[in-house]
Amino acid sequence: MRRLLFLSLAIALAGCSFLRNTNQVQEIKDPKVLYQQAMALYEQGEYKKALPYFRKLLYGMGINDYTDEAQYYLAATYYHLKEYDLAILELEFFIKNFRFSELYPDALLLLAKAYEGKYSNIHLDISPLKKGLKYAQRAKEILKGTDKEKEADVVIRSIREKFARKHLLAAWVYNKLKKYKSELLYLELYLKEYPDMDNVDSVRARVKELREIVRDAENSGNRR
Repeated sequence: MRRLLFLSLAIALAGCSFLRNTNQVQEIKDPKVLYQQAMALYEQGEYKKALPYFRKLLYGMGINDYTDEAQYYLAATYYHLKEYDLAILELEFFIKNFRFSELYPDALLLLAKAYEGKYSNIHLDISPLKKGLKYAQRAKEILKGTDKEKEADVVIRSIREKFARKHLLAAWVYNKLKKYKSELLYLELYLKEYPDMDNVDSVRARVKELREIVRDAENSGNRR
């Protein structure tokens, strides 16, 4: 009984806090003040509390001096909340409609990160992550010569590592199935597309072994 009362009280307090936050947002009529308060919450890591501020700035105040910033940081807020689908939706809208914004390269980079967050499990289909890689590469081109170019390099490397690991996973599966020709195919593709990865020497050694195995199997079949 006490536990139920405590839970009910906690839910009621959370609801009151949400309504109070919503009412505070509705009372603000100045876009500058709204943006400043939204950013203050965002920078404190209070992403859920920042959301209604950014939303009102975008959808409740028409076009204003902070529209592109609000669009970007709304997407960034979704990203930090791991709402990757919403982040991707808002960021793709941003890069389509705010091409001349100072935040455009940042949006490209964050979009790549959002794709990486959404498609992080290499045991599932990660082919849409190719789109994220293209966004990161575009960001790198724009950010060339700046401090953020290195950040783009990190994202590009991280995404490429996922695709490389996907190749290795496929090769491992075929190895367990004793389908050595298919294993060889994936490992050769790995060496061709990801020659800069750390374990390339061990993969190259395995490829050498597999070529001998496949060749011996083919010769054995021919003799029959």
